[in-house]
Amino acid sequence: MKLQEINTQRLAGISIILIILCFLAFSLFHFFHSNPDNNMDSIILEKPDKQHPVLDYEACERLYAATPSEKLDGETIGSPFDIYSVETIRKRLGFEGYSSLPTDVFVWSEGEPKKPYLTKIGGLPYLPKDVPWPSDAEGKPYLFVTQICFVDSKDIVPVPVPGDVLLMFVRHDGWDGEYLQCYDPEDLHFQWVKIADQPMWDQQAMNENSVQSVEMSYSGVIHRTRDYERSDELYEKLDAAKARKQFAKFFQSFFIPEMSGTKIGGIPHYIQDGPPGRDDVNMYHVSKRMWDEAAYICQFTSLSFSYETPFPLCNREKPFRLYVENEGCGRLNIGDCGSIYLFLKPDGTIVWMEECY
Repeated sequence: MKLQEINTQRLAGISIILIILCFLAFSLFHFFHSNPDNNMDSIILEKPDKQHPVLDYEACERLYAATPSEKLDGETIGSPFDIYSVETIRKRLGFEGYSSLPTDVFVWSEGEPKKPYLTKIGGLPYLPKDVPWPSDAEGKPYLFVTQICFVDSKDIVPVPVPGDVLLMFVRHDGWDGEYLQCYDPEDLHFQWVKIADQPMWDQQAMNENSVQSVEMSYSGVIHRTRDYERSDELYEKLDAAKARKQFAKFFQSFFIPEMSGTKIGGIPHYIQDGPPGRDDVNMYHVSKRMWDEAAYICQFTSLSFSYETPFPLCNREKPFRLYVENEGCGRLNIGDCGSIYLFLKPDGTIVWMEECY
């Protein structure tokens, strides 16, 4: 009789535990399928004072909040998670209040932008039809690579720019489908364009003239943040975090002060030595953004995504399978994961330099 009572009590206890587990499972299911913060169709905002779509950083903070510190690394900026990584590391290490400059950094959506003059890679260039397609000294047409639109960023560049959109083309033999090779001044061609209601080069005109762009199409989503002047005090914070193994296994301190991505304004994130004649002491100082008489205005960085995180692209929630070609995730490398740095001379012409690993 006592044994039967004990068995009955055990069954009752097990039943209660099962009921609790079922309740918890139902609650979690309801939370993740009804809470809007966990069902995001997009992390893009449209703001009336901006032409570009804007990264919804508050949504990023909710989306990636559970990410362990050791997963944050802040390497090349291409995806929303990269922005979150750098901003979070800066916040946790107390960067606020240190010498800095504003910068507009871009992450990417797949496809053409809603407005044809906005920042993009590949696709149709914002080039007026009455402007000849650029050709090299041999008469061979350049390939369109990217355009960077300054309409939302003119308040943060150090000098007035002579147009609204800067187009960049590469020599016909400077692109192999993945790698952009540019070393000599004539390897790249730049064209300033003002936004206007006028006929532009379209796909038909490109086909008729046998001219092309790189075989991908991405549009920029803007995020206003800051680049920090490198200092001994900041590096003490970063080196201490690295020694504690506080962040990613391959955490590199030099990715954090300046955003390592396509951006306008701020402080250039040099990979090697910077422009000729510069020294390491002054290279990253906020007042040292000059190369001879040319002022740094922007940089274009190799295209890379956080493939395995939600929203590797701003308009794609599903992660990519790492480096699987048939996922349609194009890559663009400037040498070995490098950047092109653009400087504006007083006469409106562009001088540039390239650095890679």
